[in-house]
Amino acid sequence: MAGPQGGGANRRALTPDALRDERMRRLSAHGVDPEALSHVLDSLVPTSEDDLRRITTPTLVAIGDRDERSDADQLAALLPNAQFVRVPGDHGSAFVAPELTAAFVEFLAAR
Repeated sequence: MAGPQGGGANRRALTPDALRDERMRRLSAHGVDPEALSHVLDSLVPTSEDDLRRITTPTLVAIGDRDERSDADQLAALLPNAQFVRVPGDHGSAFVAPELTAAFVEFLAAR
């Protein structure tokens, strides 16, 4: 599992079901609604680099500077109309970073 859909090369190989179970366990421990999370996880599908290159919708790709993933810039590079931004925080705390809100506002204002 590596690259834009699978995480960094340092991740151990997990089957899709095991990966889903691990994510559910980790996020449920933080009070996330398991049913809602199930719907989110069902939306995650592997996408080839060629298919990503065909997505022309303007896209903001954001990542926390302490996120365990390190490949968001690679994803942004594959999308023809992507803008990449790194904000303070990890995978969860970056959502409340004022810099993320500012990036959303700037991105949307440019449209």
